[in-house]
Amino acid sequence: MLGDTVGNALEMQEAIDFLTGKHQEQRVYDVTMALAAEMLTVSGVAADVSDGLRMATEALESGRAAETFGKMVSSLGGPADFVENTNKYLEAAPMINTITAARTGRVLSMDARKVGLALVSLKGGRTRADQKIDFAVGFTDFIKVGQPVSAETPICLAHTRDEAQLEEATALLREAIVIGEGNVDPTGTEPAVRERIVARKKA
Repeated sequence: MLGDTVGNALEMQEAIDFLTGKHQEQRVYDVTMALAAEMLTVSGVAADVSDGLRMATEALESGRAAETFGKMVSSLGGPADFVENTNKYLEAAPMINTITAARTGRVLSMDARKVGLALVSLKGGRTRADQKIDFAVGFTDFIKVGQPVSAETPICLAHTRDEAQLEEATALLREAIVIGEGNVDPTGTEPAVRERIVARKKA
């Protein structure tokens, strides 16, 4: 699972924090910069992937990426100060509570699909096109794979509307985050970007 948040407004805030340099989760950084470098190369803006990575890094670190995103929001009819004042525009859930581990052990894995279904249970996602989405609900501050836990160790924060949602989310997240015995590399056994697939040019 990439990033530290799940949920519409929460993920938007994480994206803004990434662009402004406030918080950049390493795996999100690795994937985002790799994709940006590829797009700059494929479009012909960069000479090669290394050049694309240099350009993307400069845009991010100089603040130009955040500035450009803000202009995009404004051009599409959004507020001109969205990047600077997200708290004015992103709805927040009325309750924020800690979900804790149910047992002692180590975080062995995290099922991203089940985490997504937990969000759907809060109405933060939908199973039919006619269902309304609650943009405020979701989860943040996930524990990392490989970390040791005891019963009552926080595994994430739940942003919910009421106690019933919190109870359901707790059960689903405890199922999605697998805790057991064994050793897992906290840095992850796989890189965020495993390899590049390059199309062969026609002869």
